[in-house]
Amino acid sequence: GMLSLLICQWLWWILFLLQFASPQHTSMYVRPQPNSNLRHIGENLECNTLGQCPDQVHISLAGPGEMVVVFTSKTTSIQSRVRYGQDPSMPLEAKGDRVSYSQLLFYSPQLDHPSMGLPTETTQQLLTRQHARPDLPELKKRNMSHVHHGLGDTRKPSDIYTSPVIHRVKLTRLKEGAMYHYCVDGDNRVFTFRMPPTPYNMKLTLGLTADLGQTSVSNHSISALLEMDPDVVLIAGDLSYSDGWPTRWDSFGRLVQRLAARHPILTCGGNHEIALGESWLSYNARWPMPSLASGSTDNTYWSANVGPVHLITLNSYTATVEGSLQHDWLLQDLQTIQRHITPWLVVMYHAPWYNSNNGHFQEAAPMRADMEALLFMAGVDVVIAGHVHSYERTFQVFRDQVDP
Repeated sequence: GMLSLLICQWLWWILFLLQFASPQHTSMYVRPQPNSNLRHIGENLECNTLGQCPDQVHISLAGPGEMVVVFTSKTTSIQSRVRYGQDPSMPLEAKGDRVSYSQLLFYSPQLDHPSMGLPTETTQQLLTRQHARPDLPELKKRNMSHVHHGLGDTRKPSDIYTSPVIHRVKLTRLKEGAMYHYCVDGDNRVFTFRMPPTPYNMKLTLGLTADLGQTSVSNHSISALLEMDPDVVLIAGDLSYSDGWPTRWDSFGRLVQRLAARHPILTCGGNHEIALGESWLSYNARWPMPSLASGSTDNTYWSANVGPVHLITLNSYTATVEGSLQHDWLLQDLQTIQRHITPWLVVMYHAPWYNSNNGHFQEAAPMRADMEALLFMAGVDVVIAGHVHSYERTFQVFRDQVDP
């Protein structure tokens, strides 16, 4: 009667749980439904020449006492120049370099039928692009009713993206913990930032995020980070979700500007910075990290001292085996750490070595096999990763075992 009914109900519940539980993944967490993309993120209009205003301003730490200001312009008439200073009159001036690049578009199914958010372009808009050269013999043979996915055609100007001018200016001899005002060339806006505190000041606020994207939830995350007033913001990979459509790097730069122009952003690359035709091109041009200052030959792995923290950032998507450039660099960097100056050792990379649900489970197992022992022996205090789209904290763990 009642007892047998209860037993049946409990057995059904246990069987339901068992389909999720295993020695590898134990969480029943289910990702929420994708959020809508932001339709339009307006350009900067606060300058003397409307339509030509600098935009996408953001800052990153470089070497000790240094900050890099990155911004874009539509023409080369804007100089790679920044006025700055602790005084609001900004008596100092720094000059930097500028680059631009072109990139072949990648036609992904995500453009018009995205799994996350609203379409970047409609199917008809994509078809119009792809059939922009009807004189090409190959196009005459193609089925004109559906989008052909993959890299675009080098013979079609509509398939080639040209970036704005990207300016990178390094400010030097900055004082720890000091507040600075700055203004980029051609812009009427004045931004401020605060340098991270000295290593001997144990009060440090790090803002953490990953897989940010360009949705309304992204906007809420940016607002939450602003409210924290962090000394530095760490983004553990997957910034713009451009996925081979580089105009999305421009809209991302405008989206994060209200945060990134005032708080230094330190990032690592994710799969969305290398896959689908990205190949690190846009990421490396727009988000310079302190690689040179930390002895790295690659912008995608580097280290920096941030107050009492020595931060190491690794690349989940380049060689990690013993003898590789990244592995050799990590060995060298670990030798430079002075724990009496930076008692906290933090490591950031994109693909987690441990996570408890099915999302991207064990993808980074080769990297973990190559580098986990090095980090364990170095006494790493905190590891920050992204990729899985679910917040999770683990116990101290080493080689699949909880480490006391």
